[in-house]
Amino acid sequence: ADVYVCILKNKQFNLRYIQGVLNSKLMNYLVQRNSKAVDGAAKTSTGETKRRYSYSVKNISNLPIKKISRNGQQEIVKLVLKLESLINKLTLVTDTLAGDRIRDEISMVDSKIDKLVYQIYESTESDIKKLMWDSVWLTWK
Repeated sequence: ADVYVCILKNKQFNLRYIQGVLNSKLMNYLVQRNSKAVDGAAKTSTGETKRRYSYSVKNISNLPIKKISRNGQQEIVKLVLKLESLINKLTLVTDTLAGDRIRDEISMVDSKIDKLVYQIYESTESDIKKLMWDSVWLTWK
């Protein structure tokens, strides 16, 4: 497997802020829109089979990471840390019901990060859905 490393050259960014932005729906949409699909499909955490996309350096190095104050980054940083904690908890849980509760909480935290990223980029989820619909429409024309 390929391994990529992110080195911060600009001390204005918190690494967890970058992590939250890069893992958001908005950035995933941009990667999928600007990269080729990889051969084959993969199962998602919900069991769906979907196309895979390349998250190579070439495809993520030009993603627009918006500069905001270090104070402004803290909300996303806290949520990313919470997400990491929940994921660690999930790996230790053997009870199905407890695992489901943790997955629900992970989903809620993930949604909060997405909403913050949409605000930072002055966009909405419906804007993204419209863009996705437009790109699907263009492929079928």
